[in-house]
Amino acid sequence: MSDKFINQVYWDSGAQAYYTGSQISSSPKQRIHFANRLMEPSASIIKWESTTSYQAAKMVPALPILQANHRYRLVAGLTTEPEQAVLLRLEFFNLQGERIKKLEFYNGNHQFVYPVGAFSYALSLINAGATALEFSRLQIADVQTPPAAFDDLWLQEPRPSAGDNQELFVLLVQDGKHSRTSRPDLGPTFEHVSYQLVNIAWQYDGDLVEELSPLLARQTKHLHLVSTTPATDQAVAKLCALHPAVRGLVTDQFSDPDLAHYQWTGNADWYSPEVSEPDWLAIGRAIQQQRKEG
Repeated sequence: MSDKFINQVYWDSGAQAYYTGSQISSSPKQRIHFANRLMEPSASIIKWESTTSYQAAKMVPALPILQANHRYRLVAGLTTEPEQAVLLRLEFFNLQGERIKKLEFYNGNHQFVYPVGAFSYALSLINAGATALEFSRLQIADVQTPPAAFDDLWLQEPRPSAGDNQELFVLLVQDGKHSRTSRPDLGPTFEHVSYQLVNIAWQYDGDLVEELSPLLARQTKHLHLVSTTPATDQAVAKLCALHPAVRGLVTDQFSDPDLAHYQWTGNADWYSPEVSEPDWLAIGRAIQQQRKEG
């Protein structure tokens, strides 16, 4: 797993969950409510694995491949009733399927080292007296990943260019469902551009305009707000209307004569909103054009 990515794991139908007597409901973005007052302590509520038999399960592995002797951070989006009533269990197995190490912890933000000799691993939520829980997702990343990178809305640090720093391009990036890219390869067109990435999680359900408006109000530079997918076009339009000094750049899927546009190429037949990757080349060219126009 590259240190550029945060892998995100959900409560999918293919996971091994405790269904007997359980009440399980899911939001459209797979936020899970689980309740079972009769489940015995030490029972496994749900289990994810890094290897599966596709022929048997018709599912790909839920957990990412990890590197031996490398340190990772695991962040679990989990609240329980009562508090700290669910144990997280990590188990590591060798090639023969024998368990070689087990870790157990209550903290939903935990560091661990993937052991040498491990061929696969599993992660379970173990009941420790819970009657209900709310679950969003698991996130696994390199331990050096900034803590803020695990938030639904991540405002990365501005990246100044070597030249004129009077302009700042704020890029709204809608994450794909299963991963967040912390350092995307933007290409040479961004080498002389000061920019700031704002990552928006697939599960984000907040008010983007309300959360970003204070950021724009505090900026002293000439600010440009860039939508990198059609999903963020409307937010850019609303923010530019609230802050007239901010210039906006949106895709050609959004009709607004007061904003600059670039051609969106992600509406091909294969495109899925769960797999989101901006066209950085097209965006970079549009930014350069906007800079020339002043």
